[in-house]
Amino acid sequence: MTTAARYWELARPVQGAAPPAPSRPGGVPWTRIGEWQGGGGPRTADRLPARQRWLGLALVVVALLMLPIAAVTNAAATDAELKPPVIAVVDIQHLFRAADAARDIQSAIDAQREIYARDVADQERRLRELEQTLIGERGASTPEEFAARRRAFEQQIAAIQRDVQARKRRLDQAFNESMATVRESVLKTVADVAQELGATVVLNRNQVVIVEKSLEITDLVLERLNERLPSVEVTIPD
Repeated sequence: MTTAARYWELARPVQGAAPPAPSRPGGVPWTRIGEWQGGGGPRTADRLPARQRWLGLALVVVALLMLPIAAVTNAAATDAELKPPVIAVVDIQHLFRAADAARDIQSAIDAQREIYARDVADQERRLRELEQTLIGERGASTPEEFAARRRAFEQQIAAIQRDVQARKRRLDQAFNESMATVRESVLKTVADVAQELGATVVLNRNQVVIVEKSLEITDLVLERLNERLPSVEVTIPD
């Protein structure tokens, strides 16, 4: 027997017995809707028959019981409409290393770093010569004169160190700004190739352990990327 049927059996009034008259607060029974027994309240339509009221209540219970079933049915229909994803895999790090524009950027940065390195080497050589001179003249100088020369020597060393750090920051800034252009082009190219192949999910190669070769789109993306962005101009800030 269903829940609604059991409820109906419990709720159905005994045959031949009149349903008890509902009471208002204070124990005075109701005789009509809006009218107390023995009172002078306003008279409205007669109350509904008891069986009709119980039938309406039972229908409400059945409707509530059917709500979870309808929700499950709608969820199942939604799941049935979902399409399986089309997956592609691309090696982003390989693109950043192998792209023509990325290689040009790295070559330009390396060339500028070599220029800086030669300049710093010359300054270090001069400092070593100055240090030897300072040591040789120590005996001929007063303690105050030697201390002053030593402070000047240490200031030159600190200045060279600051210059080296500033040049390194300029190289890093130039590299990051140039690679940002490559990164933007990589993402656009991956999106274009994925759309062309109908892929709905693209995974980075370092996120998967084993992948079917047919899912790899790295080579195709690299080819399109080199066509789109063959080179990038590197600007070293002052």
